[in-house]
Amino acid sequence: MPAIPGTSIIIPVDSTMGACLIGSFFSCILYGLTLLQTYHYCCRYWGKDKLYIYVLVATVTVLDTFGIILNIKGLWYYLIDNYGNVLSILFIDWTLAILIIVTALTSILVQAFYSYRLWMISGKKMVALPIVIMLLGFVALALCIVYMVLMLRNGAILYIPTVTIPPVPPNFRPLA
Repeated sequence: MPAIPGTSIIIPVDSTMGACLIGSFFSCILYGLTLLQTYHYCCRYWGKDKLYIYVLVATVTVLDTFGIILNIKGLWYYLIDNYGNVLSILFIDWTLAILIIVTALTSILVQAFYSYRLWMISGKKMVALPIVIMLLGFVALALCIVYMVLMLRNGAILYIPTVTIPPVPPNFRPLA
């Protein structure tokens, strides 16, 4: 494991960037399946579905393509451009921040369609579950945006806010 020169701090490059590389390989495999599924959908259902479904399929495919490009560019930054620079792992590349938002947008689109289909299949009677799914999706999107802003503002991948716990007053007595 590489260490930071002049210190005894060891940065585990194999378990961090190795895991990112393996994850990217699997992501590329799943991207290939997305392209295959999009191709089969267009061949089989072209002219049979409504326009909004075609737009949704195209949008998800374009966002997935953009996500793969950002993923590969981010890996290139860490593994090729900064080869041997173990400290680069601690800092954020802008592509990873954008990748978080692209992934969150893809996720919210898919969840919105899933919620809509649940509502339609139930005969427009099931309302609570689609609303819960959409609320959770928007909460996840908001958290992704907040995390991206914090990463870009601090310039680091690992953003750990400092939590201050107020001191207990001397005359405090817990109940029972």
